[in-house]
This record gives sequence, structure tokens and C-alpha cells, in this order.
Amino acid sequence: MAALHAAQSGYYDEALNQVRSLGEIANLLALFAVERNSLVDWTTASKKERLSKFGPSAVRKRLTQISAPMPVSAERYAALCEIVTHPTPDTRPQSYNPLGMPSVGQTFQPAGYLVTLNEIALPLFSIGYFASVLVTLPPEIRVRLRSEAHALAEAGGGVNLMEGYPVLTDDARRKLLNLLHEASEEDRPFLQKAILDMAQRASIAGTDSQSDSVGDLST
Repeated sequence: MAALHAAQSGYYDEALNQVRSLGEIANLLALFAVERNSLVDWTTASKKERLSKFGPSAVRKRLTQISAPMPVSAERYAALCEIVTHPTPDTRPQSYNPLGMPSVGQTFQPAGYLVTLNEIALPLFSIGYFASVLVTLPPEIRVRLRSEAHALAEAGGGVNLMEGYPVLTDDARRKLLNLLHEASEEDRPFLQKAILDMAQRASIAGTDSQSDSVGDLST
């Protein structure tokens, strides 16, 4: 699975971009499972009709209208768009660390890995469950698929895009970044590594307790 492979390689933004697609699939399957004629309409629609009636926003609107389960909410989908897909003035690539410091390339970040795993689990368990409803399967396979989907749902944690992940206080982050800015060019790489190492240790401690913030380290 591309999202999991990207996360294991340290590319969390790329992994979460794939999660956005999984979310679209999960919501579609939820609609098809509750409103079976929608599946027929989707398979026979023209491209224009499909984009109009079965685009991500239209599917969420229809799920709301018929009071059906919505695996990926509008808020979560918007976060996936804003944080990892579409560039904005606030875009900070690969910044899943207490300093909120962007990074380039493969950089292991505990919070980033946990966020990605939990965000993958959400649409994936929904896809598994609704697939068991829509697809004709032998009873034993259907039962196992639903059991695995339920286990995946239960395994999801609180470190995710909506509930947040450990970060330093604004004051602590500002002081550490000022210290880095004021360092000599010769000392700056070593100081940056030391600060990032400290931030990662704080991140590990924070994710273990599922805390929303890490204490002020500026004293």
C-alpha cells in the first residue's frame, strides 16, 4: 500500500495525500452501501454527471441528507487538502515535530508516523466494512473482513490531524528558533541538530501520553 510505504520511508505528507484518496473511496462506498441505486447511477454516469453528483463534496452532502455514516468528514478532508495537498501561505512541509520546523526528504518524526498510521486506519476500516456489504462473499470471508475492519477501528489512536500531536509552546519554540538564528554560521548546523534531537525526544514523550502539548523548554 503506497500510503503505508511512504510513511515507513519518512514521507508523511505524501502518505497523507494518498489518505485523501482513500477517504474519497470510503465515502463513496458508504453511500453505495446505504443507497444502492447510487452505485448504478455512478457506473452509468457521464464524466460531467459523475463529477457533479459524485464528487467529494457532493457525496458528503448526500450522506448528510440521508443520515448515513460519513467515514471522512468535511473537516478532515479539508485538513488533508490544506496541510498536505494544496499549497497555502501557511504550508510547512513535513513539520510533524514539536518545533513545527519544515523538513525535506526522509526524516523520521514519531508524531508524523503516528498521525499517518491513524489517518490511514480511518478510511481503511470503512472501506473494508462497506466492501463486505457491497460485494458477494463467502460467509466466512465476510465475517473475517468485518472482524478485521472492527479491530482496525478499535486500534486507532488520538494522535491525528483533527486531535493534534505534541508541539512546544509558542514561547518555547520562538526562543529556540531565535537562539538558532543568532548562532554563528559555523555553530548553526550543530545547534540545529541538537534542538531537533531534543524536540524529537519531547515528541516521543508527548505521543506516549497522547498529550496535546509539551512543556515549556525555554528555561
